[in-house]
Amino acid sequence: MRRFHINLNRLAVLSAALCALATILWVVSFHVEWHLTFYTASSRYVIRMKDASVGWYGPGQGGSLNAVDQELVAKMSNDDFVWEKPNQVINGWFIKGNAKPGSATAQLYEHCASSIREYPAMAPYARAWLAALRDPNRFVPAQTMLLLHTGQWRQANAWGGLPAVSFALDQKTGKPDLSARQSLIAQWHDRLEAPLYLVWFVWLVLALLIVPFAWLVRPRRAGGAASWGLAGAALASLILIYVLSAGWARSFQMGDAWVACPRELSVTPQAQRYSIWAYDEKSVISRRGRVQFLQAIRFSSSRPTPHPIEHRMGVEIQPFPLIGPTVGRSIEARWKIPGVIYIGHPSQTVMRPGSMLKLVPTTMMMNGSKTTVQVRIAVPVPGLPPVAEPVYSAHSLVISYWLPIVVASILPLLAMWKRLQRWRTDLRGLCPICGYDLRATPDRCPECGLVPVKAQADSRCTSAPI
Repeated sequence: MRRFHINLNRLAVLSAALCALATILWVVSFHVEWHLTFYTASSRYVIRMKDASVGWYGPGQGGSLNAVDQELVAKMSNDDFVWEKPNQVINGWFIKGNAKPGSATAQLYEHCASSIREYPAMAPYARAWLAALRDPNRFVPAQTMLLLHTGQWRQANAWGGLPAVSFALDQKTGKPDLSARQSLIAQWHDRLEAPLYLVWFVWLVLALLIVPFAWLVRPRRAGGAASWGLAGAALASLILIYVLSAGWARSFQMGDAWVACPRELSVTPQAQRYSIWAYDEKSVISRRGRVQFLQAIRFSSSRPTPHPIEHRMGVEIQPFPLIGPTVGRSIEARWKIPGVIYIGHPSQTVMRPGSMLKLVPTTMMMNGSKTTVQVRIAVPVPGLPPVAEPVYSAHSLVISYWLPIVVASILPLLAMWKRLQRWRTDLRGLCPICGYDLRATPDRCPECGLVPVKAQADSRCTSAPI
């Protein structure tokens, strides 16, 4: 048992040292980007540390080329292009090349023209073109297809039905200047590479903290199920404290928001005078030492596209939304305690005066000059019956980080206090279970029968063969 404790102690020290190293790298990754590049026969892979994460990056995965397109990629050649006379523009001399009809480049474009801008569907093509860039004899068609894939029409287009590309002119040879080929290859890999395996430093640090925290709050073997339950709860609280502390520190550097998929709401025709579409949006925002849980109705002139939970950066704590008829009215609910602020109102229906849509002349700035335009707005009309209009609920809960950290610290402090009490009991020579004085009977407690851990270890050493 003693050997196990020694190994656990060493493991806790090693894990704490690795945790300190990961924390340093975590902080550095916000300010410095570090990468290590590996090249294979057909692709480039990068170990990259940036934005609080470390990952293995490479060409996008998924799918594969069919046999026909694979053969066309292999047959692509710089000779598939016919070059026009050079033209001089502001940036210098350029030369334009047009793909020959029936060439491998032209046939490949015909096969994927309808979906060339679709990133997930074109992942196998992009991988093949990235590999072709490294062949000097296939660089021009590969560069052309990648430009068309990313929509850079100023350098490559297919307006005439066939791919065309522009290159800077090498005035010595009268041909395209390919001296920056290696730089372009690196730029394409940087642009199209995707994280194949990505680990956030916060999860790595949390995993490394489990052993030191468990060593810190571990109970004595004789403590019983209650002591082990308290130790487990204290361990969970310590991990929660670390997560909250990390979020607290990051909130002063950059605001983060996690926005849930909006739920579309039905809007009456009368309410559509404000906007056409309404949707229920739920978000969590962390900024400047506070975290906000916000549920609000958003209005949009276009139909919102449902999306999974989306992470946004550089976001501030949002003010409470006053929407529709609630503008200028008292808020239904508001309360504040140290560290917590809540504001909200429930769903309700209000009666609005009857109105009609009219064109009203409005002066606005356009291109630096004042212009009068006709704007369609709702104008109340006396005599029309009032219209019932819904007002949707909105809720904002803002919690300061220090409050949950203080609450989560109660259990770890209690576990440490009990551990300190046990340590003081051992120093005084008392039984940790019943408190009986063991100075006269150190091998066994005459009151409850407990055999101290030190006595057990001494008996094992004495009974061991020499």
